[in-house]
Amino acid sequence: MADENTPKLNEDPKNYGEYTITKASLIGLPQFTSKGVNSLAVPARPLGAPRMLGPRRVRIILSQRYHPYAPPVQLAPPPLPPPIPPVSAVGVMDIGAGNCNLLFDQAMQPLTYYDVGYPLWFYISSAPNNMRLGPNYLGPIVQNANGNLNIVLSHWDWDHWRLGRLANLQNLAWLYPVQPVGASANNFILSLTNPTQWNPVNPAQIGLNYTVYRCTPPPGAPPAMVMNNSGLAMSLSTNLPVGAPLWHRICLTGDANFNTLPMPVVNTTGITAVHHGANTHGAAANLPNPPFPYAAAGRIAYSYGIRPNGVHVYGHPVQAAVLAYQAQGWVQQRSTAEGANINAVPPAIGNRGNVRIGSQAALPPAYNGSAFFPNPNQLP
Repeated sequence: MADENTPKLNEDPKNYGEYTITKASLIGLPQFTSKGVNSLAVPARPLGAPRMLGPRRVRIILSQRYHPYAPPVQLAPPPLPPPIPPVSAVGVMDIGAGNCNLLFDQAMQPLTYYDVGYPLWFYISSAPNNMRLGPNYLGPIVQNANGNLNIVLSHWDWDHWRLGRLANLQNLAWLYPVQPVGASANNFILSLTNPTQWNPVNPAQIGLNYTVYRCTPPPGAPPAMVMNNSGLAMSLSTNLPVGAPLWHRICLTGDANFNTLPMPVVNTTGITAVHHGANTHGAAANLPNPPFPYAAAGRIAYSYGIRPNGVHVYGHPVQAAVLAYQAQGWVQQRSTAEGANINAVPPAIGNRGNVRIGSQAALPPAYNGSAFFPNPNQLP
């Protein structure tokens, strides 16, 4: 039995004071288990014996005083956001009946041209005034702030490379495919100061900013299909939609069908219409699917030209191809010739202009004297 200075069980266990034990009896030993202290073995109070704390109360107090040690729970750190992609946007430039795309970095500096096309001379009227030689000519962006703007050429059709000659872009680094070319293209190749003819061992080359693919036409393809489908396609990672937390891909194929790429392009939320929206040789078939949750919100840009009399050059885009893209989920559409009003009747020429896929931030003021500075048709 303890004297009067002995603390009671329900008092502060740290404040023991000074006392002398004169008499004690064992009423039970607590057993430590994975669930805490087990004191069910404490005997019941005999009839007439002094009142003692019940087993449940003893168990609670002992558990508080002698709780088993457990290490603190280590919480996993929150996942880091993905790094910022090197490419923030792709411009589909309004040059009339042809193809010219321009990649921009996070500072909206131009990085790489994919094609530098221009209309053939008998379709010059499809080009905007600021891209026609004359008093209103502004021309393309010819160099970036770092002096390393370069060009990847899809194939040697004139409407994909002629701006390189007109705007004197021969001093840029060029990457182009191995293809048979005519005298005009051959003379132009000889004028390039930094050319690279790409005949890869591997069908894809992954670079810092984008991946280039070598396309392969099917056996027995007609000559026109061979030229369009034996060149270079490109894909790149960016935030599209702009607010999406994860990266997605934009795929640019020039005139090449998607099934001529050496591998499927997955996780793609942005594309350019194959061959300006043509429907020949399966151009609008074998399309990629926009991934969940953007399955019905794919971004697609069309590059084509309309003459002042309203005639669509080459008949592009073909309505059957437009419907095929829409049915596959590529429904957020813009064009260089008519904005969102593709194949409008009458043609909506007043809505023409450069298309921007991805970030819609303004380009640095250094480029505001170029025809490629504004981007009225937006696909964020």
